[in-house]
Amino acid sequence: MVMDAIKFFIPLFLLFGFYTGGTFKYVEIKNSNVPDTLRIDQHFYLEATMIGYFDKNGTRNPTLKVNKGNRVRITMTNGETMTHDISLEKLGVKSPSIIEKGASTSIVFIAEADDTYFCTVPGHRAAGMFGKIQVVKGSAIQKEVVGKVPVLKGVKLNLDIEAGNLMDWEATGDAFQKARHATDISALFDKDMVVGARGQYFISSGGTKQYKRTGTLTSKTFPVKYPYASFWVSGGALLDTRVEIVLADKQEVIFQSTGQGRSNLQPVVVDLQAYKNKDIFIRIIDKEDGISQIPYIPDDKWAHINVDHFQFHTKRPYFENELFQKDIIVLPPLDPVLNAGLSGEMAAKAMTMPEGFNIQLAAAEPDIVRPISFTFDARGRLWVVEGHTYPTPAPEGKGKDRILIFEDSDGNGSLDKRKVFMENLNLVSGIEVGMGGV
Repeated sequence: MVMDAIKFFIPLFLLFGFYTGGTFKYVEIKNSNVPDTLRIDQHFYLEATMIGYFDKNGTRNPTLKVNKGNRVRITMTNGETMTHDISLEKLGVKSPSIIEKGASTSIVFIAEADDTYFCTVPGHRAAGMFGKIQVVKGSAIQKEVVGKVPVLKGVKLNLDIEAGNLMDWEATGDAFQKARHATDISALFDKDMVVGARGQYFISSGGTKQYKRTGTLTSKTFPVKYPYASFWVSGGALLDTRVEIVLADKQEVIFQSTGQGRSNLQPVVVDLQAYKNKDIFIRIIDKEDGISQIPYIPDDKWAHINVDHFQFHTKRPYFENELFQKDIIVLPPLDPVLNAGLSGEMAAKAMTMPEGFNIQLAAAEPDIVRPISFTFDARGRLWVVEGHTYPTPAPEGKGKDRILIFEDSDGNGSLDKRKVFMENLNLVSGIEVGMGGV
């Protein structure tokens, strides 16, 4: 009876998971009867966001190369407060869903054939949360790609920044003050961020801690002697934080790339076959200060750009973590907020009304802040939800949303009475009044 019980328990243990000191680890092996669930041959770590899964090198939806017969674990960490999971299309292996930012979950499987990993939450795969698993022979580790630093009049240019300064570059503004050393990481970037400079030095317009700086950095002009080039880039996926390759005689931008909103430097490949023996230069641009003009929207700390290691190549290079332009969702420059900072009275005067209409201020700050929803009751009173907690849920009982009631007591169009109906609410998004309640 005891042995029968053990035989019954082991498959359940493999299918549903095990408890390890407060963390529930999910393990599901559908194509293996091997009972040793602790031996892992290959382990991949991915961060999940709505635009895709990212590996430690910043690659979006990386192709996971595995050896046939290996036991593989994929550990997924949530990069945002949103529901995500990870599943294999052919094997049917699926992790539990996670919601909180920083939470993790895993799947384990035996590699037998190529497959696809994706998020099963409706709409997430279509948004870009999917990648390939590829079974390969031999080592899945790619050799380092080696190129040639551009030369001008027989002298190597400082386009890999390893001179430790900005020689061969010309700067404007305050963004590009000096070459950045690997020891500058903690002064420039938030905790635990990885940059991965190709040598001791790289270029940064300020990192996530000095993102307000702006300026340009332009290299010396040099001839195209090889058909391909590459450089490494990271930082904001913003139109005004970018690297340009410029044809010198026509001042024509023949290639450009932003980062993709991550700190990890990734290689970008440039096809220069059509420009052999032409003169080009590199222009690094940061015109974005990241300052939000809307009080409840934080500054964009990705309003910066990092660059390193420009090289030529005799043939098209292939990098394991190459940054492809199709994978970058470039955001346009921030729209200016017209009439920002005006008082309620001045804002009403600045509005343009259709013919035959006029506008009268009924209520303004500080009587009402961050309205997110409103309705009228049978007495003509205005009920308003103030959304102070969005977008991050507060702990139980510590919400800051509240409901206000405004009333025009004398009928002159101004809401002269204000009452707090309820407060300490959490992520209220709508309101209706009627049937004796709210």
